[in-house]
Parts: sequence; C-alpha cells; structure tokens
Amino acid sequence: MKFIKCILLATLVVAIVSCEKKDETVNNKADAGVKETTAAAPAITKDTTVKAVEVAAPVKKESVSSNSDDSLIHITSEADFNAKIINSKTPALVDFYADWCGPCRMLAPTISKLAAEYNGKAVVAKVDIDNFKELGTKYKISSIPCVIFFKDGKEVDRIVGLRRIDSYKEALDKVL
Repeated sequence: MKFIKCILLATLVVAIVSCEKKDETVNNKADAGVKETTAAAPAITKDTTVKAVEVAAPVKKESVSSNSDDSLIHITSEADFNAKIINSKTPALVDFYADWCGPCRMLAPTISKLAAEYNGKAVVAKVDIDNFKELGTKYKISSIPCVIFFKDGKEVDRIVGLRRIDSYKEALDKVL
C-alpha cells in the first residue's frame, strides 16, 4: 500500500510541475504578445488530489485473486504452497502476481480459464508476492507476472510477462 501511495504522490508532483510549466509558458507568450489558442491546464487543487486517491483506492481493493471458480487455488501460506504444489503428484501452474500490477490483472482471466480447462489434470494456483515475499525470493521472482510450471514438486518451466493463452497451454501440456 505504501508503494502505491508513493506512486500516486510522484504522479501528482509531476502533474503539478507540468501544470505550472504550462502556466509559465502561457504567461511568457502573453507577455511577448503571442496569442495561445489552447487554454492552460487547470491547476490541481488539494480537493482534486483527494478525489483521485478516493477513485484509485477502490480499484486497489478489487483483487486479481477474486474468482468464483473453485478450480483456481489461492495460496494462503508457505505451508499451503508446499502442500498443494510441492507435495502434489499433479503437475501445477503457479501465477506469481501482485494486485497493483497491470499485466497481472490482464492475465487473471487467462489463469481462470486455464484453471477451469485443466481442472482435475493440473493444479492452477496464484501466489500474491506482496503477501508471500519469501516465496518470491525462493523462486527468484524478479518480474511479474511470472508463471512457473511444476512437476513432482520441481520447477520445469516458467513464463515471465504477459503472453497469449496458447503459450501457457503449450507449457502446461508439456508437463502433463
């Protein structure tokens, strides 16, 4: 959450500086007798900032892990990960993601479809790296989304970044 607040604050500072520079440009051109056909951007006020944060906060609350499909497993602890992925005799696809990650949000429906399609053939799970940093470190997750494929408790393949569903199906079919 602190990370998101920092990004929002940095974005706000950039917007304010941009507006001030735009106002300066308009004022300098007016002093020089140059007519500007576009209006200066309105200054951002404290009220606007509060509204922007209030709008952004509910988006954060919509977790990519929300899913009505029971075939998709949401890892709740490292012990849960070990029980459902590492100690499983069934091959597994594990999506390492974060709620704030745009590409992770775009990948979520694909992961849900894979969970439904491979239900009973493979375990499809999600791990929120913000909640389970130790798993992210253990599997050397340096970029997300990162989908790791496991067979007999060992990593056999990984896909980093957003890809078409066919890429995930092909990798999963190899481990079946």
